[in-house]
Amino acid sequence: MDLELADGSEFFLCFDCIERLPDDRDATPEDVAALATRAEE
Repeated sequence: MDLELADGSEFFLCFDCIERLPDDRDATPEDVAALATRAEE
């Protein structure tokens, strides 16, 4: 699914990844990058 963040950056993420983004604030590109780091662990 395409996701546009508050800063205008866009990412293609699966629904599971979107669910792992913070819901108490606007997600940032750093949050998206952290998803890849967590997936590698």
